Amino acid sequence: MIIGLTGNIASGKTLVAEILRSLGIRILDADTIAHQLLLSDKSVAAAILRRWGNPVFSPDGTVNRKALASLVFSSPADRQYLENLLHPKIKKEILRTIHECRKKKQSLLVIAPLLFEARFTWPFDEIWLTVAPYHIRLQRLRQRDGLSYRQAKRRMKSQLPQRQKIPHARLVISTDKPLKTLKNEILSLCKRKLTT
Repeated sequence: MIIGLTGNIASGKTLVAEILRSLGIRILDADTIAHQLLLSDKSVAAAILRRWGNPVFSPDGTVNRKALASLVFSSPADRQYLENLLHPKIKKEILRTIHECRKKKQSLLVIAPLLFEARFTWPFDEIWLTVAPYHIRLQRLRQRDGLSYRQAKRRMKSQLPQRQKIPHARLVISTDKPLKTLKNEILSLCKRKLTT
């Protein structure tokens, strides 16, 4: 089975994916693909340089993701530009990996925060959605990324509201619970739905 795991920022996608990875499920993370593109794709780096110039590059010549994120989350036009630059390449790698897993009859979990925003739900057998209350996600995001209250709210606002995604997901996983409880739920889910 090919699963698309999505959810708003700081909703617990990575935690759920790590639990599934520990159970032997293959994981592909769209954010990791994006990071690799920023590090190694010369055409991406050149486009970023043309758009934003040297301030978003580190002294070693690589894209400074923190500086870039600060810019793109401050401007819808800049965010759209970056998404238009990266999303086709990310989708291509996801589709390549899905094709490989289907040939091998392997289960695959693809973590992709913007599945609904990018209208990219069609390659998956099921879409699973991680959810958590707004105040929990805000707190997690501020702690994780060292953001101010305003910065964190701006990043959260850049995505579709969680409530709009829930009706379109096959499975909704609440991460606002003790870790042991969540792990037991994921284990039960894995036994019912997935085979390695």
